[in-house]
Amino acid sequence: MASTDPFPRPAARPADPPAPVRLHGTDRGFARNRALSELRERIAQIEDEPVCRLETPAPDRARQGDAAAVRRGAPGLMPLGCAAADAALGGGFPAAGLAEIHLDETRDGGSLAGFALALAIRFGARPGRPLLWIGDRMAFLEAGLPYLPGLAGFGLDPAALCLVRTRKLDEAAWAGEEAAASRALAMAILEVRGNPARLGLDGTRRLHLRAREAGLPLLLLRQSARPEATAAPLRLRIRSGPASRVADLYERDKLIGHPVFDVTVEKSRDGRPQHVVLEWNSHERRFDPPAGSEPLPNPATVARSMLSWSGIPMSDVSTLRPVPNRYLALSFPRLSTDRIRRERMGRSWRSDAPRKVPAGTDATNGAGLSPLALYETIGNANRIVATCEAAAAMGLAPGSSLAEAKARFPDMEVMLTDPAADRRLLEAVADWCDRYTPLVALDAPHGLVLDISGCAHLFGGEKALMDDLLVRLFHQGLSALAAIASHAGTALALVGGGRGRGGTIVAANDELAAVAPLPVAALRLEAPVAAMFRRLGLKSIDALLALPRAGLARRFGEDLLARLDTALGHASRPISPRRPVPDLTAERRLFEPISLTDDVDRILLLLAARLKGDLERRGVGARQLELSLFRVDGAVNRLMVGASRPVREPAAIQRLFRERMKGLGEEFDAGFGYDLVKLAIYATEAMPDLQTDLSGETIGSDAFGNLVDRLGARLGEASVLRLDAVASHWPERAERWRPMAAGSAALARPVPVAPPQTAPRPLRLLAIPEPIEASFEVPDGAPLKFRWRRALHVVRRAEGPERIAGEWWRQPDEAARDYYRVEDADGRRFWLFREGCADPAVDPELQVPDGRPAWFLHGIFA
Repeated sequence: MASTDPFPRPAARPADPPAPVRLHGTDRGFARNRALSELRERIAQIEDEPVCRLETPAPDRARQGDAAAVRRGAPGLMPLGCAAADAALGGGFPAAGLAEIHLDETRDGGSLAGFALALAIRFGARPGRPLLWIGDRMAFLEAGLPYLPGLAGFGLDPAALCLVRTRKLDEAAWAGEEAAASRALAMAILEVRGNPARLGLDGTRRLHLRAREAGLPLLLLRQSARPEATAAPLRLRIRSGPASRVADLYERDKLIGHPVFDVTVEKSRDGRPQHVVLEWNSHERRFDPPAGSEPLPNPATVARSMLSWSGIPMSDVSTLRPVPNRYLALSFPRLSTDRIRRERMGRSWRSDAPRKVPAGTDATNGAGLSPLALYETIGNANRIVATCEAAAAMGLAPGSSLAEAKARFPDMEVMLTDPAADRRLLEAVADWCDRYTPLVALDAPHGLVLDISGCAHLFGGEKALMDDLLVRLFHQGLSALAAIASHAGTALALVGGGRGRGGTIVAANDELAAVAPLPVAALRLEAPVAAMFRRLGLKSIDALLALPRAGLARRFGEDLLARLDTALGHASRPISPRRPVPDLTAERRLFEPISLTDDVDRILLLLAARLKGDLERRGVGARQLELSLFRVDGAVNRLMVGASRPVREPAAIQRLFRERMKGLGEEFDAGFGYDLVKLAIYATEAMPDLQTDLSGETIGSDAFGNLVDRLGARLGEASVLRLDAVASHWPERAERWRPMAAGSAALARPVPVAPPQTAPRPLRLLAIPEPIEASFEVPDGAPLKFRWRRALHVVRRAEGPERIAGEWWRQPDEAARDYYRVEDADGRRFWLFREGCADPAVDPELQVPDGRPAWFLHGIFA
């Protein structure tokens, strides 16, 4: 059988038998092929010859090339609309496969983007068949991001653009390979800087083969790159060209016409270099030869609807019986000292202590260890604020002065307290408590409140839940008090009064009997009020209840009565959970911890299958999911993914999290293993049932949505973006980049946008306007020349000024700007603006404090 490899081995040497597939070890066949590829690349660089010509002997090139084209089916060609350009490209631009476009300097980034976008328009980019533009942050930082008003004026619907902005170049290359295999795109663009090794001969070969098989045109845009041997059969070099002149009302050739591209064909199928100059006609959406006079395009903005949606959709509970409220309060009286013991002796220091102290000593409470106390500066005095069990047994209590403590116990260790570290530990424990209920609230500085309503039966009852919680906390090295009641205030009063060492459970309507014997300190009163009660001999809550309420309120304020009511359950005490409540949750508790990614992947598939039935009954699909992995050592790893459209299939959910875990790499640390895996759905959307074929595949499946989900799972939802219009005339606020995963739920209501622009807008806008040095006509004329990034630009033509005033309702002190559209001697077109004027008599509204006008470069035109 004839080989279908586009880069066959030399025919003079018979092909070796295929090497066996190996999972481990060295594959000699692969090493030999890699060495041959590197050798061909070096020869191509020396001889400046396309690599494909070095891979087949000269007598057999034409014959084998024709045969391969017949076997593969040669990709079609897309005519550009200009006879000269189509002739230079051998009939048109390749409709499938990889093509490279090089740029000498980054300041020509507007021409690079303009030519690529013009090709995307010719290939039919539209909202139903979008354009995917991939690049790393550095590439977009240097050349600017696509600008919505400029795209609309150029002829591209901004809704047809999906931007992938990665942190690293390797992530951009991976995204390019994923996009190259997609059949849902009109075109894919991968923009990089220079000549990265990842996109050498091997990398571009993979891109070319995938794109050719999928029938996708893939453009590799290289900023400031040198020629090198790659697998791309077509390589172009783009430069800006002087735009055609357009006469204004006074018949003076001063206005700037359509963008012009100077295109050099450096590598093509026939191997002959070509040169052509093209002008892009945004009205007709085609390339034309440069014309002498054309009407200036009148760009218009595109209104995109947007609605920010917040809140958590709740399930229909109208048919369910009401669940009585039950709260579990936790108090950590030794949190500060336990934190230090954990840092020094490990998390399980309480469990391991009996093996490290002399026999007959109760080490579970810290006995046998050196006493430890923490102090803090209060009112210009150092006072003890926390003690360990050993220090408390010796008689040291919080509130004692540091000098007294050192005098009484000279062997005691004293340290400065760290409230921030205590807070971090408390938040970590709250995260870990999510294994019992999603409603966990902080009760700073040393407590938590868990809403366990409807959760206790999953653990065998309230007593079993509390016992399991306290035992696990003990093995984590934390001493805790716990109490369960029907009101959060009651449970907090119980643990605040020192009850709950082994756990206290108060039945409904028994709050008075449980709270009355508690000391007044359980109400957490202010220090002056608590001191007053001690002087009056009122030591218990029962003693306070015997007094008239009116007298208590008149003497001690309404706050005392409010605390009494919440402790007795007469008034509710709302809690503020740290995390939202999921719509659906499925979890799997493991007898033996797991640590392998494959095991997590398998359990994830089982949990997703369990949730599928609930989603089908509700007629919805998941849009935002979270996988929580609870480690044996108490840490919690959370992975959040989003879907661009509702999903139910377990395999699709599994793929999303699989890509997310691959993107994390070494950051995904299982520690000593996971003993609980939980899958939660936080956002859903209506999902009607779809017809499937006999194979089970959905007819008309959303291939683009699948691609967006894979990219978002691996790179993060914030890396896969779309453009939305914003009702603002201020350039930086005229658009908003939003994650593609926001989907149609965010497009329920249109948002008014600014009226159509009366002047052209650039294709690329810099994130922050960059200052330039400019020479201009005094007092308020257009710039004559300017220096940007150490390069001097001589202005050939200029349009403006266009006054854009600040939005006083947002920033009253925002200065107005005068924008100019200029073209330099080499045909590059920029968007400049001036802040301030040298002469107040000329323009008093455009003044800056120092009186000197400041010039900035804000955008780049095609």
